Amino acid sequence: MAQQAEAGMVQPVIITLSIAVILGIWSLYAFSGAGLVGRLPLLKPVLILIMSVFLLRGLFGIPIVMLVDQPYLNELRDKMIFMVVSSLICLGFGILYAKGIWKLISHY
Repeated sequence: MAQQAEAGMVQPVIITLSIAVILGIWSLYAFSGAGLVGRLPLLKPVLILIMSVFLLRGLFGIPIVMLVDQPYLNELRDKMIFMVVSSLICLGFGILYAKGIWKLISHY
């Protein structure tokens, strides 16, 4: 991605902006579940979906990189520090979302 951005390609910018928008929306749903912003539509199912994505990435990111033979994943094998740190972050977010969902469900 960095090499593509240095070469002036638009794809890395679009991908990065897309990820930022998705994470921003997910943050809004987290704040909505915490009662810090107004209630968003489909709050519980969306929070469960977000939690699932984070937990799956946190739990299976490293095994997939190690077991699947694919060019991008092969590059990630050489960046195991990144994989471990990002997997732990995703796992932490997933656990926090699970805790928030539990709290949200137990209040109703």
